[in-house]
Amino acid sequence: MKRTNYTTDEFRKNCKSYSMACLAGAVILVLIAVCGLFTSIYCLMQDRGQYS
Repeated sequence: MKRTNYTTDEFRKNCKSYSMACLAGAVILVLIAVCGLFTSIYCLMQDRGQYS
């Protein structure tokens, strides 16, 4: 693996692009978690009257 030396501007540019990618990934994971939570609550509410 070749090692490269970054200038300050290149380093800032790379950090900004990596932070945007991490932010997008975090938003997607939060949306998946919220959808899973609402789905499980909805299923529990639908099954509530079935026990008779």
